[in-house]
Amino acid sequence: MSGNINLADYGLALTSQDYILIGISLFITLIAGLALCMLLGTLAKNYKSAQTLTFPVTILAMIPMFITMFKDFDTLPLAIKGAVFAIPFSHPMMASRALIFNDYTLVIAGIIYVSIFAVISISIVVWVFKTDRLLTGSTRRKKGFAFMTILKRKSR
Repeated sequence: MSGNINLADYGLALTSQDYILIGISLFITLIAGLALCMLLGTLAKNYKSAQTLTFPVTILAMIPMFITMFKDFDTLPLAIKGAVFAIPFSHPMMASRALIFNDYTLVIAGIIYVSIFAVISISIVVWVFKTDRLLTGSTRRKKGFAFMTILKRKSR
């Protein structure tokens, strides 16, 4: 015989305000991730190298996923907590658990951190898009670099 347990009876339920905070955290994190992928994609020469360059973003999302699956964020050592908190993709993963236990400071701090990260990433992407990097596919080379290329050709 099994009984039904209602977690709301124990105060472990999310309110509509909690869902809004989770939604904001998820939305801002997606914007930050897209900006980061766009920045990495502009460095690529073709779509295959763009996929390769954006692979580290996938790894950055998987690390906090596995950590939060197997270990509680509150029980992690301080250094690992700092590393996980520095990864912007970890905040939506930690938000629902933190909100169930009324830890609003962690969620709001995460939203602020990811917002700052997103604004910086978007600013860099806008700056790159304002240059002619996307049209020409090249960057300006320093004279020293061009000189070294000429020397290498002559030595062959």
